[in-house]
Amino acid sequence: MSWKRIPVEGLFFKEMSISGNGKDCSFELLTKDPDKSVSFEMRDPLLSVDIQGKLVTTSFNYGDSDLGLKYIPSEEIEIVSAEVDFPGDDTE
Repeated sequence: MSWKRIPVEGLFFKEMSISGNGKDCSFELLTKDPDKSVSFEMRDPLLSVDIQGKLVTTSFNYGDSDLGLKYIPSEEIEIVSAEVDFPGDDTE
């Protein structure tokens, strides 16, 4: 595993969510640029987020066994750094 940068630095944060159940989760990060977003499936739902600014947190669900959390900024927030601890190799 190694830390990989997510190519959204310098963009403005629109919304981030994690949803699913148990080991089947999905992560989504949206920016104000509609062409720049990140989403991926998570098999080990461990997420650490450090956000400098004001957020609104809401919950949602897509069914009986799915829970999601959504983070939406309540002020303009620029993404300074975004990284993921990627379990694959450098060619993926």
